Amino acid sequence: MKLCCAAMLVACATLAACNNDSSPTTPTAPATCQYTVSTTAQTPTSDGGAFNVTVTKTSGSCTWAASSNASWVTFNGPATGGDSGTLNVVVAANSTTSARSGAVTVSWSGGSQQIAVNQNGLAFGNCVYSFAAPMQVVPFGGGPSGAALTVGGSGCTWTATSDQSWLTITSNASGTASATIGFTVAANNDAVPRTATITVTYPTGSTKLTISQDGVANCSYTLAPTTQSVPAAGGSFSFVPTRNTPNGCSFSASTSTPWITFTSPTTGLSGQAVNYDVAANTTGASRTGTISVGWSGGVAALTVTQTP
Repeated sequence: MKLCCAAMLVACATLAACNNDSSPTTPTAPATCQYTVSTTAQTPTSDGGAFNVTVTKTSGSCTWAASSNASWVTFNGPATGGDSGTLNVVVAANSTTSARSGAVTVSWSGGSQQIAVNQNGLAFGNCVYSFAAPMQVVPFGGGPSGAALTVGGSGCTWTATSDQSWLTITSNASGTASATIGFTVAANNDAVPRTATITVTYPTGSTKLTISQDGVANCSYTLAPTTQSVPAAGGSFSFVPTRNTPNGCSFSASTSTPWITFTSPTTGLSGQAVNYDVAANTTGASRTGTISVGWSGGVAALTVTQTP
């Protein structure tokens, strides 16, 4: 009887232990994030352009981001998102005859998709002409110079011309490939800057380069005459200030000599005569006076000597 009760107690204890066993529960894995793209390949022309890729979320919750492995493939607008969206891809023009390939990758947590971008090169006679910059500056002293013309494609003819007589094309006035167009610029003796245009003409159009030339740094005047001898009785005289440039600064004449009086305007431009009177000399001795002509950047003097 005692053995039977003991067996029953052991069985009950074992059953209780089994009922109290609480093994850890394995957590449920989150739903997988997934996206699809509307295209996996694009073949733009050599002219380049833009195309849209629709990114559609099909499951889960995460964000996507786009990247490009080619410098000539970029994005216009957002390149990332947290839901379905549109990716605008921009392809630059191909200025060579060789085809090229790049790729856009749309990635998210757990996956990615790739869009192949295969761009054609220029066909024969399909040409691109360009200067490195739309304007080139040359010094006022002039001299030889050159402008690099880049030509992309094959079977590309062109001719270069100048619209100003002071800019002369000296080499590579025509061609079928990239070249440096040589030219010579005459000195600019004016204080006013000037411009000329080199035009490269080709079968389907033209491209232009502006050449900008500075004027002389400072204008100056010379006087004619620079000295004046006056008899004792005095009289009326004049001088002409002449500027070294066709355009530029104006002059102004003045004097602190009391026996010299101006009889015409004392300010003006190059080639304008200035008149003055010299009073009679009653001092019994010779005397010297000065007329000063000033302008922005300098001054010149006229010496007046009067006999006794």
